[in-house]
Amino acid sequence: MNAKMPSGMSPIAIAAQMGKGDVVKLLAGAKAELNHFGKAGETALFKAAQQNMPDAVKVLVQCKADTTIANTKGKTALNIAQDNNFTDVVKLLG
Repeated sequence: MNAKMPSGMSPIAIAAQMGKGDVVKLLAGAKAELNHFGKAGETALFKAAQQNMPDAVKVLVQCKADTTIANTKGKTALNIAQDNNFTDVVKLLG
């Protein structure tokens, strides 16, 4: 469940990036690592924010994903959402 894909992403990060909040919730309930880092230091929360997926962001925040983690460029999920004017995601993270 926490195995990395060749891209370095975990299954929960892939589900989050695709906006599959129900799958994110299922994986989180099965003890998937919420704050698993991909190759660029990006967690599932970062991937969901980057793709403007508020449902996945909401589930990850409810499951206590760390909102303060920054990627290798020093950006948090909130920073990315703000940079892209993803207002629904900013509201969830802000």
